[in-house]
Amino acid sequence: MTITEPDIIVACIFLFAVTVQTLAGFGLGLVALPLLIPLLGIKTAAPVVALVNLVAIGLIFLRYRHAFRFKATKPLIIAGALGVPIGVWGVKNIPEPITLTALGFLILGYSVYAFAAPQIPRMRSALWGYGLGFISGICGGAYNSSGPASVVYAHSQGWSQETFKSNLQGYFILNSIVINLTHLLNHNYTPTAWSTVALAIPGTVLGMILGVTLSHFIGGELFRRLVLILLFILGLRLILSHLL
Repeated sequence: MTITEPDIIVACIFLFAVTVQTLAGFGLGLVALPLLIPLLGIKTAAPVVALVNLVAIGLIFLRYRHAFRFKATKPLIIAGALGVPIGVWGVKNIPEPITLTALGFLILGYSVYAFAAPQIPRMRSALWGYGLGFISGICGGAYNSSGPASVVYAHSQGWSQETFKSNLQGYFILNSIVINLTHLLNHNYTPTAWSTVALAIPGTVLGMILGVTLSHFIGGELFRRLVLILLFILGLRLILSHLL
């Protein structure tokens, strides 16, 4: 099989995205999907990113599994699973410019939120978890972006750093399983998608290694801010390219 320039670009995108996920604990979908869409289209890129994301967060969860608290994440898990099919349905039935513009606003809004780092009041009612989990599931099914809504809820709970990471990864992995099953049932894993997954494997492996290595040399907060700058640019680009 001949390796083409687009193949190398796909591998490099996953190398970068998995490195980000390993260092920050989130962001693979938000980084990879906007970069892959111009190459593959959203209907191919979404299931590919979903499968690679499942592998990456599974490995990260293993590291923090001792701090996982199922009871604290139950509202997110239940409501997120209900929202995923709606998001996947939206990808197949809503015109692509609408979904891409929505994705741009999602990325832009999240980057601004993370930069501002507001002090969110404690959301004591489980209804907040169910509501934000449902939104998170829809975003995950459509854009592989379960993070923003669930991160807002996690920040409001006052969890320790390890519990914060572990609970989010635990939610992400269960949510990602539902996302992948839904893509499978909707026949979104085409031959093109599977061949793209094969291209992603080298970048995924190297990204995990690079992320672990860099974590010893790069401060997490500095790297997080650099990633948020990139996300802001990507989100703005998606919005402007489909609104102008």
